[in-house]
Amino acid sequence: MKELCEKRPAAHRQAPDFKMPDFGRVLPAYRRQGRNTGKYEHMKVRASALESFTLDKEYVSVRYLEQLCDYEQTTALGYLIRFGLEQVLDGRKTVRQAVKIIYDTLENKGWEAFCSSYVPCGLAKPRVQEVYAALDRFRF
Repeated sequence: MKELCEKRPAAHRQAPDFKMPDFGRVLPAYRRQGRNTGKYEHMKVRASALESFTLDKEYVSVRYLEQLCDYEQTTALGYLIRFGLEQVLDGRKTVRQAVKIIYDTLENKGWEAFCSSYVPCGLAKPRVQEVYAALDRFRF
């Protein structure tokens, strides 16, 4: 097989309109809508199986994230995104910077930084790709 492949090199194709993706996308600062927005309260996190989670009334579908395998990962994604919206995103940080801050905080301070005084048991740490995907699916 190796000999056959060496005799027939792969065809070289050009793609003149191809551009590398821009990773400098800046997410806007999130402002809560509705009642009691002046009084500071954390957003309520609710997860529903492996399909989605809600932050207050904002629905985030993670149905097609195939690597999620536990309900606890979906709940943990909700807490990580809530922290990102409340503490990290200010309209100046790129997506990469925001996810790095969120993940570094998880590594250094643990779940207490995300869950305030009450840390629910059974949170499973999601991969960094899933944090990117959940942020991408959140509607600003």
